Amino acid sequence: MSFILNPPDHPNFRRTNWANFQARLEDEIPINLDLHNGVATDTSVENLPSTVMKALAASTPKSHPHDDPRSPIPAGIQDVILLKNRLRKQ
Repeated sequence: MSFILNPPDHPNFRRTNWANFQARLEDEIPINLDLHNGVATDTSVENLPSTVMKALAASTPKSHPHDDPRSPIPAGIQDVILLKNRLRKQ
């Protein structure tokens, strides 16, 4: 029931600051990796998804489903839209 009352936050990818995302990735991922053995390669590969997710979370604002910037459609206009759709189906 709490899930319905308090839905989880979802990233709004339309508002992601991609320049910030790129800068954070460049800061977190070392350029001069020493990947000459399997352990170093495995560790780098294992850390990559969490690094990407951290950068994405820091660069993308969270929004609730109820935070729609569009204004609600008045009931009279919704009725006209429903009638239009019914007539189109017929």
